[in-house]
Amino acid sequence: MLYIAIHSTGGNSQDLASTPIVPSNHVDEDPIFTLKVMLVHSIFLTCNGVLILLFIYNYIRLYQQKRNDRFKEQSKFDQIDYLIHLICEQEKLLEMRKEELQLEKKNDDKEWRRGQAATEVANEDIIRRYNQLSKKFYDELDILHEMMSRNDLELKVQKKGVK
Repeated sequence: MLYIAIHSTGGNSQDLASTPIVPSNHVDEDPIFTLKVMLVHSIFLTCNGVLILLFIYNYIRLYQQKRNDRFKEQSKFDQIDYLIHLICEQEKLLEMRKEELQLEKKNDDKEWRRGQAATEVANEDIIRRYNQLSKKFYDELDILHEMMSRNDLELKVQKKGVK
């Protein structure tokens, strides 16, 4: 037990300075006491090391999860940009087809018959491309529906200040 003089037990402050803090029955050469102290310290340090490793692992895992969420979010907006690009390309194809139909109406029958073969090949290519774009658009449209159902898209647009 530690032998410490306390002022409240009747001793004065000079007694405090002269009293030893080491146990009265302590022998400096006691190997069992030293082993016990070393064991307690090693357990303490091991536990601290394990806790530090757990904190580091948890921090890295949370960082990676946050980064992956950002990438997923960014990829969804990239897919929306791709859908918008498909719509724009479809509009251009429809405009080209509309102009060709208007030219065909203006021309007389003889000129129309001469250019009909070349025009039909071009029209078939335009229609084929339009159908491909429509198929791609509707295949990718599920992503947009999913985001709108969770209101992700609306929240992101509002955060950017676009209305």
